[in-house]
Amino acid sequence: MAVPEEQMPGIYRSEEMCLAQLFLQSDAAYQCVAELGELGLVQFRDLNPDVSSFQRKYVNEATFEKLENELREVNRNEETLKKNFSELTELKHILRKTQTFFEEVFS
Repeated sequence: MAVPEEQMPGIYRSEEMCLAQLFLQSDAAYQCVAELGELGLVQFRDLNPDVSSFQRKYVNEATFEKLENELREVNRNEETLKKNFSELTELKHILRKTQTFFEEVFS
């Protein structure tokens, strides 16, 4: 069954539209824009055409997120190294005491 032309969803540029401005929290902005983009019903206008993509805010946030993750990993590694150092130091002292004990017994 063919749908009459008046009832077909519009895909032409002359279709009625409205201009809206969204104010989103930084942490939700990416997800919201991605969802709107997936719908295919929204056209975005770049309000900062003279700003290069590396100067945009989201690039700095992505860089900070990467650095934050790397810092967390470094902190985890530091804790692991401290734990290993303590365990190895303890084992070293046990071996020294054991060596001293055997030297005294077999001398």
